[in-house]
Amino acid sequence: MSELFRLETERLLLRRLTLADADLMLAVWNDPGFMHYVGDRGHSLGLSRACKSMEN
Repeated sequence: MSELFRLETERLLLRRLTLADADLMLAVWNDPGFMHYVGDRGHSLGLSRACKSMEN
């Protein structure tokens, strides 16, 4: 991973998402409690669509 897209402090790590994060992001994006506060997709997201969304 390029260090250009990484910011790390003692308590926080910000980095770009990778395809290794797909399962976690799929769970987050399909959680109605989370989506209530960030937007309504109106449908469930599959793993292939989650991976494609992370590429953009």
